[in-house]
Amino acid sequence: MVKRPPPQPPRRAEIAPVAPTRAHVWVPGQWSWHRERYVWVPGHWEVPPAPGHIWVPGGWMPREGTYVWVEGHWRAR
Repeated sequence: MVKRPPPQPPRRAEIAPVAPTRAHVWVPGQWSWHRERYVWVPGHWEVPPAPGHIWVPGGWMPREGTYVWVEGHWRAR
């Protein structure tokens, strides 16, 4: 937990390769907070867990007067 989120490094440009199937969705690369520092997680193709789910990127969320890192995840629309 942190009192203020550390500034993220600049986004990296990525070119998504051709999708393996029509069911796959591109999950863009992003900086993830791991062991007190940012780590680049490259983009990749992934099949959603169920139809209608969308990818929510990871980020800092306020919680009880501080901030916690929430990893990227799938969410129903």
